[in-house]
Amino acid sequence: MTNKGNGCGQQIIFGVAVAALLVLIYLGVRQNQFLPLPGQKVPVVPQLPAIAAELRKAKSLCEGRAREAKAAGKRRLQISQRELQNGRQLYTNAKAEFDGCITYLCTAMDRKFIENDSAEIEKRMKQAGEKMAAFLKWWDGPHPRIGAESSLGQIPELLVELVKFIKDADDKIREALKKELRDCSFRDWGDLPDK
Repeated sequence: MTNKGNGCGQQIIFGVAVAALLVLIYLGVRQNQFLPLPGQKVPVVPQLPAIAAELRKAKSLCEGRAREAKAAGKRRLQISQRELQNGRQLYTNAKAEFDGCITYLCTAMDRKFIENDSAEIEKRMKQAGEKMAAFLKWWDGPHPRIGAESSLGQIPELLVELVKFIKDADDKIREALKKELRDCSFRDWGDLPDK
């Protein structure tokens, strides 16, 4: 009978240990930490959520307007085919700039950044923001919105901090960051559904 009691006690201890491990994993994920290999420190990338949020916001805004424009063009109600082609070009220009920024960031991460990367990233993000603003203005001009969307907000400052962090990050962390950035890439105009 004592053996059954010990087995039950071991199961309880094991259950508590598993529960504690799950809580630690959950807290690590909530704080944007990556699980380390045994013996490694847990790195935190505090800039990643804000950068990803800004890039995804740009993606959502542009893709949403493009879907609206495509739907209006399909119905031929609010926009001519010529004007729709103009919008498609503006969208493609914004997409190209953002893709260039994301590719530059990913490539720079692979080589752990060099001295002038921060300035180049900031310049590229500014150009992407201008292209995005031109596309949004094209559609929002005749279709006013309530409230105004900011351009790219705080991305340049966040990227400078990210560059500092990445220099010391391991390959697994860099790959996770690159995947997050690539997920922010706009879809092609032709791949967007009509609203």
